[in-house]
Amino acid sequence: MKSIKLKILIIAFTFPFIAEAGDRGYLFLRGGLNDPIVEIKAPSRYGTIITETGIGSYFGAGVGYRIMENLRLEWEVGYRSNKINDAGVIDRILIVGAEFKGGDGNVTSWSFLVNIRYDLLFGEQWSMHLGGGIGAAQISLRDFSLLISPVVPYPSTWKILLSNDSDWEFAYQACIGIAFQLNETFTFDLNYTNFATAGLEFITVDGTKFGEEHRSSNYQLSIRYFFF
Repeated sequence: MKSIKLKILIIAFTFPFIAEAGDRGYLFLRGGLNDPIVEIKAPSRYGTIITETGIGSYFGAGVGYRIMENLRLEWEVGYRSNKINDAGVIDRILIVGAEFKGGDGNVTSWSFLVNIRYDLLFGEQWSMHLGGGIGAAQISLRDFSLLISPVVPYPSTWKILLSNDSDWEFAYQACIGIAFQLNETFTFDLNYTNFATAGLEFITVDGTKFGEEHRSSNYQLSIRYFFF
């Protein structure tokens, strides 16, 4: 917790210096898709569960400043959401009279990052940018459940809650994109971002700890509005 507080303080104290240095400030909105790269593994009474998580949504917003002709700094808040579509079992434990049928639940995250981006200009309106960011993220498991069926004719399936927990951890990202400057006020961006956290720690309903890093590929469309 101390390390998270230190990172938040660094972000908070960095922002005023960014504002003083900027020669052009802008607001931005981002939206798109995120595709999980690392799946969740968790222990259960049926064996080790590994999820199959679907592509989800990303929404972000923030403020930035161009501190040099080709260099920008940003403060970004992002939200990601993915549904756990299914799950499989490795190291299966035989349960007499019941079968494991899959998994359900949601994975959500809030991220708070300071980004740096370097622009490579191509003509008067087109540019390419490279960059990255660091900060903190809260990753949450919502109603992470197992689907179980009895071994009888016409079985009904029920859910067993495995975890409903969240964790804060150090987060970072790397990005590449292209931009089109419509006019002096608006610029549109198309970005690819690789987002990740350090090792997370969740707790099951019976008190067992589990977790690993969270990582996703993000495909984003954004608009920048320059206000001075």
